[in-house]
Amino acid sequence: PVTYPPHHQSVFAGLKKVDLSAISGRKDADSVMQTEIKIPEVRQFLLKSLYQDDDGQWQWRFNVAGLEKDYANVGGFSAPESARFEGSVTFIKGGESDYITRQHQAVIGKYFPNAKAKFVEGVGHWLHAEKPQVVNGLVERALTP
Repeated sequence: PVTYPPHHQSVFAGLKKVDLSAISGRKDADSVMQTEIKIPEVRQFLLKSLYQDDDGQWQWRFNVAGLEKDYANVGGFSAPESARFEGSVTFIKGGESDYITRQHQAVIGKYFPNAKAKFVEGVGHWLHAEKPQVVNGLVERALTP
């Protein structure tokens, strides 16, 4: 429940650099994006949303221009001061991730007083891709009464 500063400029730059009418597949798009998006796992994640439509044209499953235009709204957080969720909530964080910092803990506690945090060491923000079995186990335990 916090606002993050803009930090996906390289992702937008990489996506916009791909000329969808000039590529013949994901490998071409990956080659183009790698100059802007240095982390291979991020590119692979994005490339999962690249598909060929019924006419054989390559398309993104998301609206790149719309996401970039409304990025501040996507990364922002706004809720009434009185907003609270009293139910059980589990936050799962990669130990090396820049998300959910110590400074965020007080804000999380304000909106989610019964929150628990689970940490997966040795991974960053893409913990679900880096250690899927561990993350799946944590999600299963959080959802099982």
